[in-house]
Amino acid sequence: MTYTPYIIYFLFFSMIGWILDSTSCTISKGKFVNSGYFWELPLCPMYGFGGVALILLTAYFQSYPFIITIIISALMLTIIEYIGGVFCISVLKERLWDYSHRKWNLHGHIDVFHGICWIILTIVFYFFLYPVIFEFHSSIQSTVQISPIMDKTIFFLFCLIAFVYTVKRRHTRLKKLVKQTEKRRNYSR
Repeated sequence: MTYTPYIIYFLFFSMIGWILDSTSCTISKGKFVNSGYFWELPLCPMYGFGGVALILLTAYFQSYPFIITIIISALMLTIIEYIGGVFCISVLKERLWDYSHRKWNLHGHIDVFHGICWIILTIVFYFFLYPVIFEFHSSIQSTVQISPIMDKTIFFLFCLIAFVYTVKRRHTRLKKLVKQTEKRRNYSR
């Protein structure tokens, strides 16, 4: 298995997710909202993880009935969203989304409405995107030969860049919080 195509898929779905999420939030709030963790980049990593999971699940469950593939895939996306929400709060110390105001939510990370959205997106993926991605993946494997060492190096560099960027963003956010706290202290004196 080569990792490089999956990095491309991750970035593609992260960008599609950013477009979907930013559009949805912009419409609901009536002003532009830049969704996602990476403020300077049009990427929502949660959608990237979900997109890669969809590709792997659809390939694995290809011989199963359509409805089974859709249910398992939508359930997996909901689990990824929940784990992502817990990760953001416990590791990044940020809540990037909050569904606690919605009915039938679990700790504000997932809810029934977004579970239905995942089902719809899974169906769109299954019928429209997966055939194109499958063709793209097949053509990459047959035309582009990446050595295993180069492939793992690209994957490692991608992970390293993402990690450094995340740490940098976290550090920048902490500096802003310290400045805000100092302003509040000075203002209250």
